[in-house]
Amino acid sequence: MAAERKISSTSLREVFDGSLVGITVHRGFDILYANDRIAHLLKYDDCASFISAGDLGTHIPKRRQRQIAERWRKIQNGDEQPERNRVSNYTTDGDEIWLDVSDERIIWEDGEPAVLSTIYDATLAVRANESLLSSLRHLEISLDSILEFIPLGIAIFSDVGVPKTVNSTMRLLFQASPRQNDYVPKVMQELVTSIVNSDEQELAVKGVKTRVDRVVDLIARRMADDAIMLCAADVSEWQDTQDKLKTLAERDVLTQLLNRRGFSDTVKPVLRQSVEKDETFAVLVADIDFFKDINDTYGHATGDETLIAFSKRISSALRSQDIVGRVGGEEFAIFLPKISATRAEAIAQRLRKKIEKTPINVYGTSINLTASFGLKIWEGGTEPRLRDLLQEADTALYRAKDTGRNRVSIA
Repeated sequence: MAAERKISSTSLREVFDGSLVGITVHRGFDILYANDRIAHLLKYDDCASFISAGDLGTHIPKRRQRQIAERWRKIQNGDEQPERNRVSNYTTDGDEIWLDVSDERIIWEDGEPAVLSTIYDATLAVRANESLLSSLRHLEISLDSILEFIPLGIAIFSDVGVPKTVNSTMRLLFQASPRQNDYVPKVMQELVTSIVNSDEQELAVKGVKTRVDRVVDLIARRMADDAIMLCAADVSEWQDTQDKLKTLAERDVLTQLLNRRGFSDTVKPVLRQSVEKDETFAVLVADIDFFKDINDTYGHATGDETLIAFSKRISSALRSQDIVGRVGGEEFAIFLPKISATRAEAIAQRLRKKIEKTPINVYGTSINLTASFGLKIWEGGTEPRLRDLLQEADTALYRAKDTGRNRVSIA
């Protein structure tokens, strides 16, 4: 099986150059990579001066350094899942700032695991929330007037969950216009009901997609008079960052198909569901015959274009529910859910014939291709491991190669 795909400083620069999201790659407190955004947030001149300083620990409150270092160690080792937290940090001149930080494990360009942290400045949101609470406690001023100056979405519900006040920011996050109306999204209703019916002081729902295409984190807090305050923070840019990182980690740069990791992560839940429903499925592995000769004869640029054309050809011939990925140099894997053994073999033969009969035109050159296929069919029993299914399909593929190529072999 192939190793996890490496993420390089070059790929991060291409995606996040000029981004409002800070990026760091580190092992413990040792900085391996950073962009200008996080450097500027911590009041360095640029990322080079931040990296040369070399120690993330100087910006983290001492009381939390051991806890954070241990969490990073677990994430780096794969013992803890990625998570997002709001934490305080200190700038080079001692000012406290608040950051929303998401930490996840990656394989860095040196081939070793590291932690990638994406950072969003939450200082304004925290200060605004503190200001709101302070105003509510100490100032004799209209609640509606206070709420309209808050850059967070705010809604106040009674102690039994009836909406009392909603600011325009909250309405804009969930509807096309800030005008007042009685619309209360279901996710808000459910969150307020949950805290009303519990003894909790605070409950949260993260990553809520609104009908105006924003992504928000919702936090419900019980106030002193048992009213419920609902805060919504717009994390759309944050989610966009996570989507870009997911694409970097799970997509093949050349063909834009899933890479081995992406293929595995996408197939596993579908496989599990198929087993639970006792639905037959198949794993198909394809390999371009004599691909090395194409590279040697026409050059690697032509080889790359051949791979792109090949990937488009097999993708266009599959069903919408089928999952395809490039899992090696010229090797592709296809997961065929909800399919009979006869139908799976027919699809494999159809792909083989389509590739054989239609030359690929690259840079004005017509190249005749064939491909060999290995097919593994699951027709019931205990849940198999995907890597074992791929291995059996791969063994069948090499049997097809050994017996003449341009054929389908069934495991």
